[in-house]
Amino acid sequence: MASPHGISLQVTIHIAPENVEKFFALIKPVYDLVIAEKECRFFEIYQSQEDPGAVSWVEHWYISVFLNVVVCQVSNTLEKGWDGPMAF
Repeated sequence: MASPHGISLQVTIHIAPENVEKFFALIKPVYDLVIAEKECRFFEIYQSQEDPGAVSWVEHWYISVFLNVVVCQVSNTLEKGWDGPMAF
Protein backbone atom coordinates (compact mmCIF):
# COMPACT_ATOMS: atom_id res chain seq x y z
CA MET A 1 0.00 0.00 0.00
CA ALA A 2 1.30 3.44 -0.90
CA SER A 3 2.10 5.97 1.76
CA PRO A 4 -0.44 8.80 2.13
CA HIS A 5 2.47 11.25 2.30
CA GLY A 6 3.66 12.81 -0.89
CA ILE A 7 5.64 15.54 -2.48
CA SER A 8 4.82 17.93 -5.30
CA LEU A 9 7.34 19.29 -7.75
CA GLN A 10 6.75 22.37 -9.89
CA VAL A 11 9.35 23.28 -12.51
CA THR A 12 9.46 26.11 -15.02
CA ILE A 13 12.11 26.26 -17.70
CA HIS A 14 12.75 28.79 -20.42
CA ILE A 15 13.56 27.51 -23.89
CA ALA A 16 14.22 29.39 -27.10
CA PRO A 17 10.82 29.31 -28.83
CA GLU A 18 12.31 27.54 -31.86
CA ASN A 19 13.40 24.65 -29.56
CA VAL A 20 10.06 24.07 -27.80
CA GLU A 21 8.96 21.42 -30.30
CA LYS A 22 12.26 19.56 -29.75
CA PHE A 23 11.72 19.73 -25.98
CA PHE A 24 8.24 18.22 -26.25
CA ALA A 25 9.62 15.41 -28.43
CA LEU A 26 12.28 14.70 -25.77
CA ILE A 27 9.93 14.82 -22.81
CA LYS A 28 7.21 12.58 -24.30
CA PRO A 29 9.02 9.28 -23.50
CA VAL A 30 9.82 10.63 -20.03
CA TYR A 31 6.18 11.59 -19.50
CA ASP A 32 5.08 8.08 -20.53
CA LEU A 33 7.53 6.49 -18.05
CA VAL A 34 6.54 8.79 -15.23
CA ILE A 35 2.77 8.38 -15.55
CA ALA A 36 3.23 4.60 -15.68
CA GLU A 37 4.67 4.64 -12.14
CA LYS A 38 1.98 3.54 -9.71
CA GLU A 39 3.04 6.10 -7.11
CA CYS A 40 2.84 9.07 -9.50
CA ARG A 41 -0.42 10.77 -8.65
CA PHE A 42 -0.23 13.21 -11.57
CA PHE A 43 2.17 14.79 -14.05
CA GLU A 44 0.99 17.76 -16.12
CA ILE A 45 2.93 19.91 -18.58
CA TYR A 46 1.99 23.46 -19.59
CA GLN A 47 3.26 25.96 -22.16
CA SER A 48 2.73 29.66 -21.48
CA GLN A 49 0.57 31.47 -24.02
CA GLU A 50 2.21 34.79 -23.14
CA ASP A 51 5.78 33.43 -23.34
CA PRO A 52 5.94 30.45 -25.75
CA GLY A 53 9.42 29.50 -24.49
CA ALA A 54 8.23 29.09 -20.89
CA VAL A 55 7.30 25.48 -20.17
CA SER A 56 6.18 24.31 -16.74
CA TRP A 57 5.32 20.96 -15.28
CA VAL A 58 3.77 19.83 -12.04
CA GLU A 59 4.09 16.37 -10.55
CA HIS A 60 2.78 14.83 -7.35
CA TRP A 61 4.35 11.66 -5.97
CA TYR A 62 4.01 9.38 -3.04
CA ILE A 63 7.33 10.16 -1.39
CA SER A 64 8.76 6.61 -1.41
CA VAL A 65 9.62 6.71 -5.14
CA PHE A 66 10.06 10.41 -5.82
CA LEU A 67 13.85 10.66 -5.83
CA ASN A 68 14.46 7.54 -7.89
CA VAL A 69 11.94 8.23 -10.62
CA VAL A 70 11.94 11.99 -10.97
CA VAL A 71 15.55 12.91 -10.42
CA CYS A 72 17.13 9.92 -12.14
CA GLN A 73 14.85 9.14 -15.09
CA VAL A 74 13.78 12.66 -15.97
CA SER A 75 17.16 14.35 -15.68
CA ASN A 76 19.04 11.54 -17.45
CA THR A 77 16.67 11.57 -20.40
CA LEU A 78 16.38 15.33 -20.79
CA GLU A 79 20.12 15.99 -20.47
CA LYS A 80 20.69 14.01 -23.68
CA GLY A 81 19.05 16.80 -25.65
CA TRP A 82 19.75 19.74 -23.38
CA ASP A 83 22.14 22.51 -24.40
CA GLY A 84 22.67 24.11 -20.99
CA PRO A 85 23.13 23.05 -17.38
CA MET A 86 20.19 21.62 -15.47
CA ALA A 87 19.65 22.20 -11.77
CA PHE A 88 17.02 20.69 -9.49
